Amino acid sequence: MLKLRLVVLTRGKWEGKKISIGRFPFLVGRDAVCHLRPASTLVSNQHCAISSRDGCFFIRDLGSTNGTFINEEPLRGQRKLQHGDTLRIGPLDFDIEIDSSIERETPIPPTRVIGQGSGAGPNGGALGETDEVPQGRTEMDIHVQHPIEWEEVGDAVAVHFNERTIVDVDTIRVIGRQLLGLVEECNQRKVILNLHNVRAMSTAMIEKLIALSQKVQAVGGQLVLCNVQPAVQPMFQQFRLARSLIIVSDEPEALQALR
Repeated sequence: MLKLRLVVLTRGKWEGKKISIGRFPFLVGRDAVCHLRPASTLVSNQHCAISSRDGCFFIRDLGSTNGTFINEEPLRGQRKLQHGDTLRIGPLDFDIEIDSSIERETPIPPTRVIGQGSGAGPNGGALGETDEVPQGRTEMDIHVQHPIEWEEVGDAVAVHFNERTIVDVDTIRVIGRQLLGLVEECNQRKVILNLHNVRAMSTAMIEKLIALSQKVQAVGGQLVLCNVQPAVQPMFQQFRLARSLIIVSDEPEALQALR
């Protein structure tokens, strides 16, 4: 019998963890009925579902806000999962592992069954090397620290950076992908980048900002940066960003600039 596992690729304490799926349909989302519950605003209440039929595994998006991606392609309708596929759900990346040779391991104590007490697990929600999904409704919470977060402000979206130093290549890749996703996948046309927390960034991150600016202009949108800190301004001056980007003092002024 084929076994299905999700291997976490997202950097952090979850990286490399394997989540075995033994019950179908397997729901992913923030709602209490879901089996895997990423604690992320980028994940919808009921984001996607994995099902099993005729010895194969299938995934479909449940109308999520930010989409489900297989091998970097947006999921349309239902799709059969293959061993080695990559799956992206919000900020989380997984490898798909399908193997008939995987032996069923003795599960660690499960996360709580809904309606039977509180708490995410015996170690505050940390998954073991392999977590079997118990039969019935369960929670598995994955807490994610996002490099960026955003909120809708009127007809605009305001992006806030959580990283003070943006130099890590993988972090920059994630930020770049999420910023472009706001325009390409979420159809945002008015974007504010609030750099209040940022104290340093690499040239690679500057290139991501330029790419975002070009993408926004290509779709007839507007991009405004605000709260650029003194430590970052020399980098902006070096690349002469003030000539190509709208840069203002704070978020209220940025909103005014978008009108």
